[in-house]
Amino acid sequence: MGLKSFFEIIRDCPILEEELSQNTDTLQTCLKTCARAYYAAQLAETMSKSRRDIDPKEIITAALLHETAEILLWLAAPELMIKIRDSLKNNTEIRSKSIQKEILGCTVNELQQELITHWHLPKILLHLIDESYVNDPRVLLVLVSTSIARHTEWSWNRELNYIDIEKCAQILHISNDEAHTIIVNTALRTAKEWKWYQVETAAARIIEY
Repeated sequence: MGLKSFFEIIRDCPILEEELSQNTDTLQTCLKTCARAYYAAQLAETMSKSRRDIDPKEIITAALLHETAEILLWLAAPELMIKIRDSLKNNTEIRSKSIQKEILGCTVNELQQELITHWHLPKILLHLIDESYVNDPRVLLVLVSTSIARHTEWSWNRELNYIDIEKCAQILHISNDEAHTIIVNTALRTAKEWKWYQVETAAARIIEY
């Protein structure tokens, strides 16, 4: 496509910061989601290269675009996303999918798959974010990367974080300590780009340990 063509196509698109300029809280949360997607993509890159994946770019792209539906929901229906966020904050035991179905009528991942189909994006992207193919190592890699990024957005010291470490270790065939080192180092490397999003990074909460 090339950068020139890309910027010509998006030249007249709405700008997120302008669209949400009157709602600072929503804008900050939306930018956090963007930052989380970037961290997930960095994790996917590290993990896919460690596995010597046949095409790491597909894994990286799938992880980066995994949060597209959520980003659009923050733009189009912020009041519903605030309900979901507050429900999860007040009950750490409840699964996000349950809250999403209750408030949105579907999960964000289901909406994401519909968007990919509607936009006629490559079928490989639809496959790589489809949780029903969790037995596919490439799909699992995307899911683990996005799961780590999502859970570290809230904390580094919950049960779900340790489950993520174990899954990372299993998929890379390494020890839990080595998996933990990869996750932390990737968070620190990603944090160097904090100015892109102007929000607190996942690495800023490592001190909770």
